[in-house]
Amino acid sequence: MVNTNFNVRTGVVYSDSPNLDAFGRLRTSEVFTMFDAKQLYDDAPLFFDTETGGAGATAWEDSVTTLSVAGNGDYAVRQTFQRFDYQNGKSQLILMTGALGDSPAGVVSRIGYFNSDSVAPYNTGLDGLWIENDEGTVSLCIGRGGTITRITQDEWNVDRGRSGSPFGATLDWSKDQIFFWDFEWLGVGRVRAGVVVEGSFVVLHEFRHANRLANNLQPYMISPNHSLRYEIRSTGGVGSMRHICGSVQSEGGRNPNGVIRSHNLGIDTGDEIEADSKGVRYACIGLRLKPTHFDTSIDILDISVLAESTSGMLWEVYLNPTLTGGTFTYTDKPNSGVQVADGSSGAPVITPGSGVLLNSGYASRQESQASGQVATALRLGAALDGTPDEIVLGVACNQNAEDVFPSITWRELI
Repeated sequence: MVNTNFNVRTGVVYSDSPNLDAFGRLRTSEVFTMFDAKQLYDDAPLFFDTETGGAGATAWEDSVTTLSVAGNGDYAVRQTFQRFDYQNGKSQLILMTGALGDSPAGVVSRIGYFNSDSVAPYNTGLDGLWIENDEGTVSLCIGRGGTITRITQDEWNVDRGRSGSPFGATLDWSKDQIFFWDFEWLGVGRVRAGVVVEGSFVVLHEFRHANRLANNLQPYMISPNHSLRYEIRSTGGVGSMRHICGSVQSEGGRNPNGVIRSHNLGIDTGDEIEADSKGVRYACIGLRLKPTHFDTSIDILDISVLAESTSGMLWEVYLNPTLTGGTFTYTDKPNSGVQVADGSSGAPVITPGSGVLLNSGYASRQESQASGQVATALRLGAALDGTPDEIVLGVACNQNAEDVFPSITWRELI
């Protein structure tokens, strides 16, 4: 089936093609990769949260994680901590590899770009795009806060993945596939879902939302910023599925548009971090996403630490360190997707070896000031149960009773 479209820029009627992106522009190799995750050495625990229930289980081997269930109520879910920012007016391309598995009774498996509510068993409030195999019935789905549109394979409007279809390939869902979705959001717009076979993008179904009154009453999904997710659930059956790899790409490049925000402790006496003990790592400033803003994307742009004397010091930026003692209470940053904590009321101590050290540096006695940037693929996100990631700036000095004044600056993408 060939779709016909009208290009308002050129006035030309053209046939749709997988060689065009979701906005009808010629697809080229100039894409901006926002995220990709392979599992070469382990199941990528820094990037994927794993939750299981009952006898649900996961097992990694040779770059693949197998998710399995054995009985009623079992589930296994793998989801990226991060959600990925959609930039208005650009096609977003999602590529995910894996297998939905065989089609046993009482088992449903899903692969896609979506999220759920944060209460176990994490099966309500589904929002986003996915393909699912429910006891052998394969559907392409869009969720909007729990309201799900399911289009079964018999109803796909471009290619049904069977012999005699336009592409001519018969798709075996128990085998590994390269799944893709490209979409324009802007609250409305089209979504194409398909597979890549023998190097060709094969569109299976196109969801159309623009210029359709019934769908214009609400955006087709609440947010365009979602996680990569694999899940399998049992209502009595035994089954498994495979998770291999995934990528999120912005087609046509990417502009880091956003609001620059910053937090510091001021400069007056009493505002400082009291680094009273030599060599102890004190938590200065922490950032995490608000529970209502998990689809916010944050880039850390700069950190700065000023020592009141000429003590030498070490600054460090951690993801999810363990903190003990002190006071580190998160409060909402106004007009922001972020909560901020600082140690000005008595800084807690960072447990050595805990968390992930993202960046670090030194200031000599002569400098008394340090600054740096944090460029990393590990960005703020949240676990399936709603536990947010934390980025914490810490300082250790090489003499006792040092006072330091820290600041941190970040960009919130829009």
